[in-house]
Amino acid sequence: MTQPPFPLRDAHLHLPEHGEQLPSPDLTRCASVDDCLTIASRAIEDNTTMRADWTVCEFARPSSWSEERFPTRAELDAITPDRPLVVRSFDHHSASANGVALERAGIDPGHPETDGEGAVWESAYAELLGAIPERTDDEERACLIEAQRDLRAHGFVEVYDMHTTPRCARTLLAMDRDGALELAVRLYATPDAFDEVRDIVGDGTDRVSFGGLKLFTDGTLSGRTASMLDPFVDHLPGHPHGCPLIDDATLARHFATCDELGVDIACHAIGDRAVRRLLDADEHLATALGRTPRGTLRLEHAQFVHELDIARLAERAGETRRGGSGKQPTPRKTGNEAVRRI
Repeated sequence: MTQPPFPLRDAHLHLPEHGEQLPSPDLTRCASVDDCLTIASRAIEDNTTMRADWTVCEFARPSSWSEERFPTRAELDAITPDRPLVVRSFDHHSASANGVALERAGIDPGHPETDGEGAVWESAYAELLGAIPERTDDEERACLIEAQRDLRAHGFVEVYDMHTTPRCARTLLAMDRDGALELAVRLYATPDAFDEVRDIVGDGTDRVSFGGLKLFTDGTLSGRTASMLDPFVDHLPGHPHGCPLIDDATLARHFATCDELGVDIACHAIGDRAVRRLLDADEHLATALGRTPRGTLRLEHAQFVHELDIARLAERAGETRRGGSGKQPTPRKTGNEAVRRI
């Protein structure tokens, strides 16, 4: 593989998940539900599992398929009624699953964030993934080693891990002590893991450092869960404007905590309403403090920004260490689908 002429840095990655997904059944080239079912059937026949007895097929783009839908629970049950089988979207915010997987996750057809036919999104999606057994320490290290191998082969020298667990933090530090870590890794943890990861990392090392807090404020355009000012053309039932994932009071509390600690706050924000709420929260905190808040405000993805907020983003970017937008290029294949929906 030809190396780039300069070192690369990935500003938004889920490092152990990247390593775990590399050998998984890949649905990227699928053009239909039938294509997806063929690959899923082969994975079951080959006994391809992610963890324990779970088979997870990755990188589905159902909105680009001829049927414009996930495979149903019944279609996946026809492949295997006894082993958990999941078809996961490339956006990591939605999936579909067979009956045994949904039952282990405790998701019934009446859940507000499922279509009743096997597709799940946002909170139901998180519950589905939560039913998969956690990686062991050895599995975590193997995933990180595999991710590092792939990234180094493409010329990367530094990554920002945007969903760091305590196990991931401990494993990276152990790899660094063992001389096995070749990447610089900056860690961002969600609220449930924030204090523990921060304590584990402490002052950090030359390669491993603590970056700050990671929040999810909305979903995705492809999944129709991005938080939008205007409704989606073909919105999900009960969610015409997508799915905001955090309330204003909680958002304000997290912003204040990061200022107090002087750490960054990285916020997943794809829809224009999500972006606006973050800019509003930052302005409210600055007004209350009478100064620019400490740390960097990172708007992760920012795929759809209202024209009235572009100047506000530019103003943040011009402030020292305050305001950055990690814009996510949208491939034409999926970008066209998203544009039709907004």
